[in-house]
Amino acid sequence: MAPRLLFHRLRHRESELPYLLGCQHCRFPPGQRARRPRRGAPPIRRSTPGAVRADAPTGTREGRSPGARRRRNRPAGRTRARRLPTCPDRTASSSVPRPGGAENGHLTSPDGANRRRPGTGPAGGGVVPDRAAMWHWPPPTAGHTFRPPILLDTFGSQAMTGINRRTFLGITAGLGVAGLTGCGSSLGATAASGGDSNTVKVGLVIPQAGVYTPLGVDIQRGWDLWLRQHDGRLGGRRVTTVVADEGEGPQTGVPAVQKLLQNDRVDVLVGIVSSATALGVRDLVTSARRLLVIANAGAGAITGANRSPYIWRTSFTNAQVAAAMGRHLAASGVRRVYAIAPDYVAGTEAIKGFSDAYRAGGGTIVGRSQPPFGKTQDYQPFLSRIQSSGAQGTFCFFGGAESVAFVKQYAQFGLSRTIPLYASGFLVEGGVLTAQGAAADGVLSTLHYTSELDNPANTAFGQAFRAAYDAAPTAYAVQAWDAAEVLSRAVAQAGAVDGDSLAGALGSVGVITDSPRGPWSFVEQSPRQNFYLRRVQTRGGAPVNGVVEDLGPLDPQA
Repeated sequence: MAPRLLFHRLRHRESELPYLLGCQHCRFPPGQRARRPRRGAPPIRRSTPGAVRADAPTGTREGRSPGARRRRNRPAGRTRARRLPTCPDRTASSSVPRPGGAENGHLTSPDGANRRRPGTGPAGGGVVPDRAAMWHWPPPTAGHTFRPPILLDTFGSQAMTGINRRTFLGITAGLGVAGLTGCGSSLGATAASGGDSNTVKVGLVIPQAGVYTPLGVDIQRGWDLWLRQHDGRLGGRRVTTVVADEGEGPQTGVPAVQKLLQNDRVDVLVGIVSSATALGVRDLVTSARRLLVIANAGAGAITGANRSPYIWRTSFTNAQVAAAMGRHLAASGVRRVYAIAPDYVAGTEAIKGFSDAYRAGGGTIVGRSQPPFGKTQDYQPFLSRIQSSGAQGTFCFFGGAESVAFVKQYAQFGLSRTIPLYASGFLVEGGVLTAQGAAADGVLSTLHYTSELDNPANTAFGQAFRAAYDAAPTAYAVQAWDAAEVLSRAVAQAGAVDGDSLAGALGSVGVITDSPRGPWSFVEQSPRQNFYLRRVQTRGGAPVNGVVEDLGPLDPQA
């Protein structure tokens, strides 16, 4: 490849490099493209647009005789000057905006045909623009990433006119360094974090807006409480926590995680409420080789057969929680059940987990509904289907603000007196239980935790939590508490905070015997833990989830 053509394929929409390299569609705005004469030759004289040469025949367009070949506007005896290389991105079909479009003398087709000659556009007769004005052309394109040039040839050709070799090397070296700063996923964990051996930087990803905000609040409370009681250290290292807003799903959650990895350079990620967000960041976390400890999201695929070695979970799987209720109802003689859950990953997995376990015990699903997630406010059409289905009970999976609306409308519709409500425990967990009020009385649910558990670890945890936040602890807070606990053990054992070292250490932490939820351990990077049948009741003037029965341990892929 000739040296002067070396750089014309660069995608340079956000850089001033095109001007320096001399691409004719970037160095000169539309309608003012220039041709360069041979080295050492005097400048080419350019005529005024529309002018007719004095020595040209008259009576035809541009002074040409009929049938005569179109002549170039250059001095007699002068050979045709070679044009500068063409930038393939500067075509009329390109998405890059440019003033005036094709009528301003720019290309009119992707293959480079129908180009206007210099001086034929409204901008004038090929007048070279002032150099200072060229620094703002072309306009930057949002979302475009500059790719540093690959040098394939020597320098010093006509394409390098206007910049010497030393200046060019300085510019490209700077661009190369700038390009590398955005490639955090390809750097080693120690280099990317920028921290010393006595610190660990943690990105806490929680919803700070939307229907799951209360869950995010409790996760942060559990995390902060553990650090407060352990001198702000994980495995002996001082902790810096960077909080990012997950929002309601991957549209906001994935960019939040990407920012933590690439801009904040965190060593470890903790949190994530939405199953859809967790699935959306799986490849991002894996390619970055950072450890992610999920403190809520229950999508089974995250830690299933195709799990990433860098993603662990201290919460549950959606099917696991629902299967506990399915087994209980089948064993209790409830033979016909209607299932309802929001139409998204967690809701779909919950219905499947319940249905598989319930049918295996001899039960029948008489109907199912999945209202649009985050958009449904009136559940009356779905409640009418439940009422006419002949069901002996309703199994549901809701969380956050949706759980408040569903429970209240279920009671107002009169179904709570005739068709008992059974649920995954999130329906009546945390602050939503207080908001539901009397409508939640008697609701049966299954979950791996309740503030009413009677064990020494939960007693101490409950007292500290109430003292700090004037509220009862929740499963979400316990999941974050346990995430901090296992991370601390892993950091201390590994002596490092890179993803590979921490993942290996988590695989050998064994059984956690001092958790508020009771003993649990990792199986396929997710907890094997006990589940409890709970009933909403009033105690001390406040609604609580009293323990009805310990249903025993369940594997995550139940």
